[in-house]
Amino acid sequence: MKKVKLTTHYFFLFSFWSSIALSFFLLLSVGVFYTLLPSEKELKGCLKGKMFDVEICPQSENYMSLKNIAPSFRQVIVVSEDGNFWTHSGFDFFELKNSIQTNLKKGTFARGGSTITQQLAKNLFLSQDKNLLRKLKEAFITVYLEKHLTKNEILEKYLNIIQYGDKLFGIKNASFFYFKKHPSQLLPEESAFLASLLPNPVKYSQSFRSGRLSKYMYNRINILLNRLNRLHDLSENDYLAANQRSQYMFGNLAQGASPKDQNFWDTLYEYVDDELSLDENAAESPKDAPRRTDLDIESEPDDDGSSESNAYDSRGNGDDGDNDRTNNDADIDSNGNSNSNSNSNSNSNSNIDGTKDLVEP
Repeated sequence: MKKVKLTTHYFFLFSFWSSIALSFFLLLSVGVFYTLLPSEKELKGCLKGKMFDVEICPQSENYMSLKNIAPSFRQVIVVSEDGNFWTHSGFDFFELKNSIQTNLKKGTFARGGSTITQQLAKNLFLSQDKNLLRKLKEAFITVYLEKHLTKNEILEKYLNIIQYGDKLFGIKNASFFYFKKHPSQLLPEESAFLASLLPNPVKYSQSFRSGRLSKYMYNRINILLNRLNRLHDLSENDYLAANQRSQYMFGNLAQGASPKDQNFWDTLYEYVDDELSLDENAAESPKDAPRRTDLDIESEPDDDGSSESNAYDSRGNGDDGDNDRTNNDADIDSNGNSNSNSNSNSNSNSNIDGTKDLVEP
């Protein structure tokens, strides 16, 4: 009996000191890494992302400043990816808590909680390895970016480095590839399409290759348009027109779309063509920052009905299920239908499209 107690005692001592040593090693590694980060001046200059080997340089012709990007795209990216972007300090603990609850409930990593700043940190400075040390580095880099860059600078770099398709990086390349136009000329539904690509751009760009929106992508786009409308970033007439245009985005009627009387929409087009205008500064103002909801969104099924994604999405999230996008859209089931009953919140009222009322901070 005494021998058993002695063995147990040594085991706990070994575990304790091993934990201390491991913690010290991790903190030391992160500390050394932190000292190797670029200076503030270097951070605002030309950088080469480690995740996908993509270079972003403000002096490059492919680099787009925020003022040269359509307000609708700036707005929809924040609404889709990080609703509290303008108000948090790099981490959204409310969203992280909801992600943990959702993942525990579903028994899988169905929802991530990374902010735009965290996603930028991964794309710029981290590899595709998935381990505890990488997570600690990500946290340190996130704090560093928030300290040395403004929110506008973070968003601008993010839009210029993330992936929008197979070997397609940066908003300028994406805008010309999909719509043959400058990013400043993107229409609201086109902006929503590009934002909808981000969880898995190679997979979700299939709608473009097939010449028609899938039911999943069509519903997803219009959920985002609806959210812009409810946040007053898109007028009712602009919202209706964008919704109608999205039905034939790539030439053919989207799956699940129900075209209205064409004479009515032709009349509306004439009005909207003259009136469509969005506030240039709306997406940059903290007071207009949309609040994210606690709703999830599931993957679009593959042709065989499964929902498997590629190894890494546009923000460097891996196939181990650590899908670090905010996932604040409404649930869309395996048939592409929006589900208004997911993750109900007693403090929010569900809308007819499955989203929840968003409250400005």
